[in-house]
Amino acid sequence: MLNVYDRIAQISVLFFAFTAVASTSMQNIIFFGVLSGLLYMAHTRQWRLVSTPMNMPLLLLALILVVSSLVNGRLNPSLFGIRKVGLMVIFFATAWVAARNPQPEKYVNAFLLGASLCAVWSIISHFLGWDGGRARSFSGDHMAAGGMYMIGLLVSLARGVYMSGKGRWWCLGGAALFCVALLFTYTRSSWLGAAVGIVLISILKDKRLLVFLGVFILALFLFPNTPISQRASTLINNKYIYSNQERLFMWDTGWQLFKEHPFRGYGVDNLSRFYGKYLHPDAYIIHPPHVHNTLLQLGINGGILAVLFYLWWMLALFFYGLMLWRQHAGENPSPAGAILGITAAMLGFFTNGFFEFNFGTTQVVSIVYFLSGLLPAYESA
Repeated sequence: MLNVYDRIAQISVLFFAFTAVASTSMQNIIFFGVLSGLLYMAHTRQWRLVSTPMNMPLLLLALILVVSSLVNGRLNPSLFGIRKVGLMVIFFATAWVAARNPQPEKYVNAFLLGASLCAVWSIISHFLGWDGGRARSFSGDHMAAGGMYMIGLLVSLARGVYMSGKGRWWCLGGAALFCVALLFTYTRSSWLGAAVGIVLISILKDKRLLVFLGVFILALFLFPNTPISQRASTLINNKYIYSNQERLFMWDTGWQLFKEHPFRGYGVDNLSRFYGKYLHPDAYIIHPPHVHNTLLQLGINGGILAVLFYLWWMLALFFYGLMLWRQHAGENPSPAGAILGITAAMLGFFTNGFFEFNFGTTQVVSIVYFLSGLLPAYESA
């Protein structure tokens, strides 16, 4: 009877992995795994989470966001918005399932396969002009697609540089596919995140990747009139770029709000209620959903403690990934590649967050919880 719980949980996580990029609705299948795990714990009376360095900061981050919303929020939107905090259960569910059946590679394979199919669709729809000029995924706009394809690129690339034979070329081909889809989203913050992740993979495994990255950047300068080059140039020539100026206005307003309530914050999804108080006189967007910076937005949502717990979580995740990578790097190339890819993807996610509130993007943060939840399984893989 107990095996039924395991099977339901494993199938739900596997299905989540395959559909993570395609559909937020189908992602909800993972909650069958959550329910199955809870029933198993109730049956055995063993209420234990898989022990990881990420548990405490995540739980504390969830607590402070809920408390801040209860103190500051109304039933709508704040208490409705904290449903996103519940997505953290994806991390704990994935860790529990993967630890009980330590074959994390099959979940990584399912994720990359599903993401690859979505990338093909994004590229085709872009060439056919169905996406309004910026590639999208099935489950979100170009911003969400950029974050998801950035993660797929880094995981696939790291696995490719560790593998040999056909597996190597399948992974590198997948990385190229994700790279094209990512470029067509024209999402600059995800481009930066991918670049930072590639640098990490280069330093730890294959420094030739730095050459390829350098050649690509050089090509942007040699062919400045291409759409991708023109978009990339706005990273440094931003004086007259509308979106860049709006971000500066949002950061200014967000900082003023944070200084007003640095400890309790304003609650989740309450920004629109207070944004007008410090609205920049030249701002065009008067009710943004967030301020395009994860650290600043978390400070607004839950105060300085939310920022500190988030940084603790990111640091714990990064160094835990590096520790596991060192354990496998010399003996098990396949796990080492996946671990390095996940770690690089988390670094890319963190970098992306300086210009986006990706912690609040359901499609992206769900994948982050899922992939980071696989890491504990590599301790025994």
